[in-house]
Amino acid sequence: MCIRDRPATVLDVVEFTDETTDDGEIVAWHWEFGDGAESDKQNPEHKYAAKGKFTVKLTVTDDGDLPDSAEHEIAVKHPPPEVRLLKPTAGVVWTGEQTIEWESTDPDDEVSALKITLEYALQAAGSGWQVIATNQDNTGKHKWDTSQVTRGGRYKVRATAVDPDGGSAGATSEEFVIVVLTRAIVAAPNPARDSATFYYDIPADGTLHVYDIAGRLVYSALLPASMHAYEWNLHAGGRPLANGVYLYIVVNDAQKAEVGRLVVSR
Repeated sequence: MCIRDRPATVLDVVEFTDETTDDGEIVAWHWEFGDGAESDKQNPEHKYAAKGKFTVKLTVTDDGDLPDSAEHEIAVKHPPPEVRLLKPTAGVVWTGEQTIEWESTDPDDEVSALKITLEYALQAAGSGWQVIATNQDNTGKHKWDTSQVTRGGRYKVRATAVDPDGGSAGATSEEFVIVVLTRAIVAAPNPARDSATFYYDIPADGTLHVYDIAGRLVYSALLPASMHAYEWNLHAGGRPLANGVYLYIVVNDAQKAEVGRLVVSR
């Protein structure tokens, strides 16, 4: 007999093929699929209703009324889960605490039994996957403090779902950017030409203040603590900012950040 090589699941129709050789002619076939089902076809198909290991037996009879039989064990498993990463999205910039989001389903309706492993990897030669969290409940969300990443750059996140039978599936995000902050707020690019993005990590809502080198306030903006990036088009009072050196700081009720230096060069 011959059975397809790939593992079978309870959703699959398994194909069985008779490969008997004889000096005469085979005239009868009898298959026992190990779960109580039988067939007298030469090459039958069968779908298993439950997982497990089953001993399949084929008995053939030739034109001389001589029987012979062969057995083969087949393992039937539940189908593996499916997982899809929702966040981070392609090209997003992350810094500080962020939330990884995923969606994982299981054909056996055992979604709550799935366990999730989350990993990240720097998209550079020789960089391997590092664990964020393992054996997590399938809640669909996990808060990740990206400050554990010691090097800024382009990254990917991978989510792997494992079911109680050991079946697994994974999904990998597109590339996104992690900015590693050396202080509460940094500006990039620096020098800046057309715009500058302020990346920040603050415990409460704050206000960004930008001063010229003489100490005059030229720009201010509210920075929500729930966000971690703010883009400025380098305009103040409806006019482009002049070339030069500017100082910036973010202030809130909890603290005053270190003063940063931004160069505008058009």
